Amino acid sequence: VVSRMEEHYGEEIALSHEVMEAVNGESAEILRLPNQKTFKYLQRHYSQQSSKLPKEIFQRQAWEMVYPEV
Repeated sequence: VVSRMEEHYGEEIALSHEVMEAVNGESAEILRLPNQKTFKYLQRHYSQQSSKLPKEIFQRQAWEMVYPEV
């Protein structure tokens, strides 16, 4: 998934599905976008990087699903 905040932040922010799997376990397979549990995990374990991001980045509507290039 990637953030739609590129125009405000200046660069694309990508979040791999592996991060969502680490946080949510097998139930990550049904997730299409990061959930609150994922955002809390990122803020807790990557607090220094998260503090530099706008608060809007931690809202689901700021993200969109992309498919890997084949």
